[in-house]
Amino acid sequence: MHYFLSLLITLLTSLAVYAQQNEEEEVIINNEANGINNQGYEAMEQGDYERAKELFRQAIAIDSSAVIYYENLALACQQSEDQAGVIQCYQLAKQNLPNNPTMFYYSGDALQNAERYEEAIRDYDQAIALSNLEPTDLLHFFYFNRGNAYLKLKDFQTAVDNYGQALEVFPQHAASYANRGMARYNLKDKKGACTDWQQAYDNGYEPAASYQQKYCE
Repeated sequence: MHYFLSLLITLLTSLAVYAQQNEEEEVIINNEANGINNQGYEAMEQGDYERAKELFRQAIAIDSSAVIYYENLALACQQSEDQAGVIQCYQLAKQNLPNNPTMFYYSGDALQNAERYEEAIRDYDQAIALSNLEPTDLLHFFYFNRGNAYLKLKDFQTAVDNYGQALEVFPQHAASYANRGMARYNLKDKKGACTDWQQAYDNGYEPAASYQQKYCE
């Protein structure tokens, strides 16, 4: 009995030491990634975007769970007008962080900027679905930007529906009123459009006054 008790204590001690070593190793790896990320910041501040992109990619290779590294890589790509790089960055983010709604939202924005609207909509769909598991303050933007993609595809009724969903989440979102007004005007709903533009103006979107002057008077 004493032998087995001694063996159990030895085994538990070994496991504790192993766990501690793994913990220390993880900290070292994260510190290494963070150091490389900081070098990327410095390169970006100096305008050396290609080196910054390479450094951010290195940081991601070491620690693929840190959202900030993808955001930094995307920013460096944007600064160097590398639109394809932004899309690739968020494709990688979606692979490594498949449950993060924000990565799908950012990917949708990148695809929409590239006029790949159907693909963008699929990413917004996924972002919205994932937000049920991981609540986010950006949810109204998910609906709003999906509405913008439908607006560009001239699917005006679906755009109206998405702007309405955005406003259910954030009733003071002036841009949703403004763009829903555009979609409603294209659906020949002049009254609804003018009401929305008034709401947009009341919530701080001053250009809506020009829409009213041009289309509502």
